[in-house]
Amino acid sequence: MKIVAVLSCPTGLASVFIAEAALKKAARNRGVQIKIETRSSLGVENEITVFDLYSSHIGIITKGIDLSEKKWIESKPLIEVDLRDIPLNKESIIDEAVNCICKNEFCRIIR
Repeated sequence: MKIVAVLSCPTGLASVFIAEAALKKAARNRGVQIKIETRSSLGVENEITVFDLYSSHIGIITKGIDLSEKKWIESKPLIEVDLRDIPLNKESIIDEAVNCICKNEFCRIIR
């Protein structure tokens, strides 16, 4: 299973990278691959490519992200989360993604 995620905090740094580390740890603990694009005051890092998207099963995005330049992400099931919730709920977020994949559902989950 592979997840792609886009995390954004245009005014900050720490919260994006704390959330990134939390999701990576939760995914690793559950044996799931994850690629995370971060958007912060430093710019975009680890950008998700079209190949990454098409080889993934589901996407996780933070609320308020402008994905207009990435319309192709709309073809994936998505979980939309608040960036501040990720460190405390990392396991349940990954579990929701895995459950959606296992049930073969096209889901749009907003937490």
